[in-house]
Amino acid sequence: MSGADNNPRKRKAEPRERQDGDEKRAKGKRNWDMPRRGGIQSRAIKPGDAGIWATCAMKKEAKSVSDLRDLFQEYATTLYGTAESNSTAAEDSSDSEGGDIEAEIKKELADIRKPATKPLFTSLKLDTQCLMFFRTRSPIEPVMFVHKICQDIANGAQPKNLRYVKRLTPITATDKATPQGLEAVAKEVLAPHFHGANQVGKKVSTSSFY
Repeated sequence: MSGADNNPRKRKAEPRERQDGDEKRAKGKRNWDMPRRGGIQSRAIKPGDAGIWATCAMKKEAKSVSDLRDLFQEYATTLYGTAESNSTAAEDSSDSEGGDIEAEIKKELADIRKPATKPLFTSLKLDTQCLMFFRTRSPIEPVMFVHKICQDIANGAQPKNLRYVKRLTPITATDKATPQGLEAVAKEVLAPHFHGANQVGKKVSTSSFY
């Protein structure tokens, strides 16, 4: 046995061997699909959004989101009658009992093909602890909606499963953090209260006092 065979050093790989090894490693790599930009934006707060801010105890965000969604749905049903479609469906099913099976199948297919409606409340995931945001859509009016909930609690109502929720803040409108965005939101939110037909304008002196 020659001394070269006892050499513990590794043999240098030939160019072809290195190429084959690179190909194997490339095949083992997993291709990660980046989410579409539009999908990310749809789950973020955007200019024009209305909704409800909520705060909760630390590390109880998921539980609070679930509890608030149930509470909001309950009040939406009471205030806006959003459960009307459920009663209609119940009537249709009772009328068709004992009827044609083919008609039942057609009805189920028609229900499946109906365009999905946007939910009244959409919780947006935030990168901030103890803070949540629910985007709302018409007919929900955030200020009146939150005021009704707080008024009921002040009058003695005790909603279930809200032990971790701290505060609700209604948001009528949002815009970009620019002077133009601030002016647009002020006109929409403040104008009806300060510049209405029955409001008397007040002039404030801006001169400096020394």
